[in-house]
Amino acid sequence: MACEVGVGEEGIEVTFLYRLTPGACPKSYVVNVARLAGIPASVLQRANEKSSDFETSYGKRNLITKDKHVSA
Repeated sequence: MACEVGVGEEGIEVTFLYRLTPGACPKSYVVNVARLAGIPASVLQRANEKSSDFETSYGKRNLITKDKHVSA
């Protein structure tokens, strides 16, 4: 699903488009969706921390996987 990302009064704002496009969204915006759904700020803060941890971990794993394919 495509998305538009911009900066609004409350920080980053995400608008998801209904048209499907090839490829992946470069970043997870689940915390922004949760904010739009009215999830409490304390939960959003913790979710943002966990999301950042996951992105860092995934990025490192992805680099290792790509490295193995190049070396093989």
